[in-house]
Amino acid sequence: SGNARTLVNTNNGDVFSAASQLGLGYIVAVGDEGIFSGDYTRVNNRLFGHQIIDYLHHQHAGSWLELNIENDTLAAGAIVNLELSLNSKKLTAGTYESVLKFTSNDPRNKEDRVPVVFELTGIPELVASDTLLDFGEIFVNQSDSLILMIANEGTDELNVSNVSADVSYFTVDSTSFSLGSGRKPGSQCFL
Repeated sequence: SGNARTLVNTNNGDVFSAASQLGLGYIVAVGDEGIFSGDYTRVNNRLFGHQIIDYLHHQHAGSWLELNIENDTLAAGAIVNLELSLNSKKLTAGTYESVLKFTSNDPRNKEDRVPVVFELTGIPELVASDTLLDFGEIFVNQSDSLILMIANEGTDELNVSNVSADVSYFTVDSTSFSLGSGRKPGSQCFL
């Protein structure tokens, strides 16, 4: 229920298998009533599992790869140019692969596949939780500390090689660190 997408219904309409996107991945729920036996290694059960994974793969691939045409009829000797569009908006750095599958009435080649691959170079994006650290009034021989959260909201690992202050009475607990993409805590500043 909720935001999950139904993959398989039982004969009476109950949801047997559903998937919900979580970040860049999916959570898949499968009811055991539709499994052919408790032995998950049986061929039918493995095939069913592969079909779910294949479906999810194509759903994800479709989010970054688009074809401008799905069906067309070509006369003998005709040529059609297909335009592929790539959208890397929600992707992180890495290699992405998909397959264009062409199904036709060609008696010698009913299905043809063309692999699609690209390497995405991500961009780290350092974001600080505050633009100003204000310690307020501090008395002589006292110290105080504030926490500055550093996040990487980019699509590739952020490597901070040095954190320093231009005056010696400020120190930080960590002068270098790396953050994968996604919000994570970073440095703490001391007075």
